[in-house]
Amino acid sequence: MSEKVTNEIPAGPQDVHGWLPISSAPEREPVRTKIDDEHGVRNEAVLTRHGRLWYTDPRPKVGMYVYYSPTHWRRP
Repeated sequence: MSEKVTNEIPAGPQDVHGWLPISSAPEREPVRTKIDDEHGVRNEAVLTRHGRLWYTDPRPKVGMYVYYSPTHWRRP
């Protein structure tokens, strides 16, 4: 019996709006990101992860990287 392969968001901790911890974010795929901590929610943007850096464009040589690390992500 073979298993069905899907591209669904992995099961795990998320809030009611579908935000996941940044540690589970896919690489080289644009996703919605935000910082959500004791200072509130801020810096919501669509970013793409390349290694440890987050870029404003899926193509690192075209986009700029941001000077912060998001805390949460979800699919756009």
